[in-house]
Amino acid sequence: MNLQELLEKLSQNQIAINWRIEENDWELINTTIFWNKFRWDVMSYKLEYFQKLRKKERNILKLQKQTYWEKLSEKDSAIIHSEINSVLLKIQFLRERFDIEAKKVEPDIYASERGNMDYYNLAFFWVTKKDIWKNNPITSCQYYEEKYSYSTLLDLILYAQSICPELKFEFGKFPNLIHRWGTILIPKKRFYTIRTIITIFFHETTHFFRSFNGEKNLWFKYWFSNYYQLEEGIAIYNEYLYGNKITNIWKFIPYYNACFEILLKDVTEDEKINSIFQILQCKWFNLEQSKKYYNRFHRYCSFWSSDFYLKDLVYNKWYKNVINLIHKNSENYNLIMAWDIWIKEIEQWLISSDNNYNSTLFFKKMVLKIKTLS
Repeated sequence: MNLQELLEKLSQNQIAINWRIEENDWELINTTIFWNKFRWDVMSYKLEYFQKLRKKERNILKLQKQTYWEKLSEKDSAIIHSEINSVLLKIQFLRERFDIEAKKVEPDIYASERGNMDYYNLAFFWVTKKDIWKNNPITSCQYYEEKYSYSTLLDLILYAQSICPELKFEFGKFPNLIHRWGTILIPKKRFYTIRTIITIFFHETTHFFRSFNGEKNLWFKYWFSNYYQLEEGIAIYNEYLYGNKITNIWKFIPYYNACFEILLKDVTEDEKINSIFQILQCKWFNLEQSKKYYNRFHRYCSFWSSDFYLKDLVYNKWYKNVINLIHKNSENYNLIMAWDIWIKEIEQWLISSDNNYNSTLFFKKMVLKIKTLS
């Protein structure tokens, strides 16, 4: 088996750790471990869940053993073993953190902090708590933006689909914009700000094009273990590159870094939530949305803990890294947009971007179309 075939086999046992928050009757549901509207006894479910993890672990260990018999180059061997080790680490992480997430469903459960969260933050996202302190807190801001109607957004969507028919959009009661499995999910509202429109057609579509190109270039769907850093970095890059051609959105502000600074302070929970609201209202979040982000920042950790899961720090750090990569070599832009990859696949492996969809042409056409709204 060659590297692509091994990766395809590994993809059948991938482990997700970046879960969405679902709030049902004041319960916080970890959708990676549980599912929406979970109603089982969580400790009875624990045995079944751990058995599923163990089954995947056995499959991965079997694949790991098989790789030693394959005639792979040194680079290909290093990549497949790195990917295997990453999935095994995610299984270990989920085992350690199960009780903490279970307690959020059933508060009577005893749960202790296990494992070094900064170890996982560095392994999964290449960030640590040291990255929190590199930005000044954001205390207040006021913005006014012209709003556009739901029907105007529909017109833009139809235009976008006339350029790229593969693009899919869905409106519903979603808490935030998100790209999921080839579809861009949009909260249904009466009006949308220009920045929301920019985010839809330049940030979220970047997620779509990377995924779309990945299948065109690799022939099957695979997320490399550290793809997420470049994923958000390139999405923010496109959002601000093309957004500033439409209106003055200026530079990226690391709101989430400022939120983590608040969470590390020795103040009450209500004070933390209110301070986070003061920051996130700059992103047009209301108090309810800010509370959801307070919960989001506590993924896989207790609310009283100061040992955070720092996935949200990748936005600022990797936006800067993407800028540096592109300034270093402009061809890196096409390589980043080619697959769901990380920096090592760009620097160490010959990545093909030959089958990339021309997303740059799409973005330029959308800039011209959105500017007609003014």
